[in-house]
Amino acid sequence: MNNLKLTDLRKVNHDYKYHAEIKYETEHSFDFKSAVGDNLKEFMLDIEIRLKQLYNRKPKLVQALLNPQKDSVNITGKIIELMQLNPIYWNK
Repeated sequence: MNNLKLTDLRKVNHDYKYHAEIKYETEHSFDFKSAVGDNLKEFMLDIEIRLKQLYNRKPKLVQALLNPQKDSVNITGKIIELMQLNPIYWNK
């Protein structure tokens, strides 16, 4: 029998330092796509790529986390501020 506890389960399925969830429209509802990175520059670039991929589906960054495998820190507001400073990160 497996002695795995709920607290032993991973919060996300990767070991990246940054993790984001981007919500987008589907034909009948909505879905999520992840963006990840080991550093802030890589993370912001991955968010930019995802937003461009989903441009016609009204994507919206709904959560960004620092250290999602540990005691994660919600950095969504800070990431949105950075995206607004550089319009390349934000869809119109």
